[in-house]
Amino acid sequence: MKRGVTKSGRENPGSTESISGNILLYFLWITRKRAEVLWQGVDKRLEDLLKELCETKGWELVSSEIEPDRVYIGVKATPDYSPRQIVFNLKRDTAILLRKEYQDLAKMPSVCNRETFISSIPLSKDQIMQYVIRKRRPRSSMG
Repeated sequence: MKRGVTKSGRENPGSTESISGNILLYFLWITRKRAEVLWQGVDKRLEDLLKELCETKGWELVSSEIEPDRVYIGVKATPDYSPRQIVFNLKRDTAILLRKEYQDLAKMPSVCNRETFISSIPLSKDQIMQYVIRKRRPRSSMG
């Protein structure tokens, strides 16, 4: 029996075999506690790693804006992958590789926070800043 087709020859609606095309998604995430760690070459290395990882998965990194405390990227992928799978793979794999290469990052409990903003349309600079401001570092109440 072919994948994507039932025994009776009908198309299996739960299969992605019959789905073609691409999805273009935009992901925005911040570093842990908004620490400014994505600079002095780390930003360029992160962009290179994102490109490499996308290529190995068959995705395309169509845009990237890396600031010291945040990452905003556009990724074109096939519908075989959910947005959650895409961002999970990219964040996990780049964090592992960056922590091996940069000692300062290896000392951190994690490079990024767990939350990611996902959109099917590009965000404006104002929208990005609104998200980042809402994610301000928690302030100590003792001081």
